[in-house]
Amino acid sequence: MAQRVRFALLSVVATSAVACGGAASESAAPAAPAAAEGPAPAASAPVAMELASKPADLAALRAREVTTGLTKQVVASPDGTVNVEVSAAAKPTAKIEGDVVELTIPVGTRSPVSCDVYKSRIDSAGSVARMVADVRKNVKLTSAKATDLKVVGGVPVLFVETEYTKESKDPKATAQQVGAFKIAVRAADTQTFVCSHNDLGYVETFKKLVTELATGLKAPKVDAQYVQIDALRMGDTLVGFKETRVRTDAKTGGRYIDTFDSRLLGKGVAELSGEDETSQAIVDKAGNLAAEKYMLLADGDVALDVTLRRKAGKEYTVDGKQKGAPVKGTFKAQKEITTPYSRAAAVKKLVVGKDEQAQFSSYAPRVELSAALEETYKKQDGVLVVDSGALGTAKVKVDAEGLPEKAEATGQGTSLLVERIEARGTP
Repeated sequence: MAQRVRFALLSVVATSAVACGGAASESAAPAAPAAAEGPAPAASAPVAMELASKPADLAALRAREVTTGLTKQVVASPDGTVNVEVSAAAKPTAKIEGDVVELTIPVGTRSPVSCDVYKSRIDSAGSVARMVADVRKNVKLTSAKATDLKVVGGVPVLFVETEYTKESKDPKATAQQVGAFKIAVRAADTQTFVCSHNDLGYVETFKKLVTELATGLKAPKVDAQYVQIDALRMGDTLVGFKETRVRTDAKTGGRYIDTFDSRLLGKGVAELSGEDETSQAIVDKAGNLAAEKYMLLADGDVALDVTLRRKAGKEYTVDGKQKGAPVKGTFKAQKEITTPYSRAAAVKKLVVGKDEQAQFSSYAPRVELSAALEETYKKQDGVLVVDSGALGTAKVKVDAEGLPEKAEATGQGTSLLVERIEARGTP
């Protein structure tokens, strides 16, 4: 639980952009963010087991790749929504099941690559966690973790690898039955997909095909002048990503900040919990928070769904549901609640100026639902440190404009890191 809260703290201080300018209606609640839509992808029952009698055998199986026999093949759905070229060993197939396009792509291994393409955004981390749980029902999982994060066509694609074993019915058997189930999820507003491959090895083969599919699909239109994607790590382990967008309403001139955050956190041996956060905030001319719609999904279930509104000055109201129960409250902040987007100028001034610290009020509903998060930015030995009181501190690296590039919190024997890996446009 403490690690989840600290990630929420880092999310507050490590998102970077400057949202100031157009006026926004301070009383209007923002529209609901894109939440989980569509069922969890079904994980096929593991059947591609290999026998390994010694470590060298297992290492060789893990290192396998498809190097010949693949040619460019077009896979197209009957409704025309999917029409891409991928490397395949035979003709790929596509069929429609409800709102999902199901792709089967042979790659010359015992199992084909299977992909489900959705029309809209799903709970990326929750879907992966449920697939891993389904695999666990059939075999003994020995490892499960996110291994890579790519940005393809401006969209984050997260890769996850699991490995499993199965007990032999022969008590005299010396060889171990081993298998692997690989997953990739493309988190987009449209044509989100989840792909899987049930075979030990072929890691780069799988990544290449997934990248081809992500490249070939129609890129979703993102109406934003600035987009940033961050990688989330716990120690040396990749756990997810965060996407942030700054956009302006062409009709009203209102400024909006949208965030999509997905994390896969360990909750046991080779067991993952998926958390997906979405928020949509309205900011005023100064970049201060006027309203925010926030939703947290835990393994696909709505854990928190609330709306914050600025009532007057530093007074705010919040209402919604927490684990299905109604919640409502009013609170006052020490300062008007700001976002990292409106702090850049002040942070830049702090870094290059004579002042040793600056204070801000933030809002992090999963940390404290009915109170502001009071933060102090301090210069300590040439490093910028954000002190959030009882929640701890984080070291922050900012760029020349005062925008955070990296935030890191340490404690409990590990470090939590949020680091920018792509930024495009001008905030």
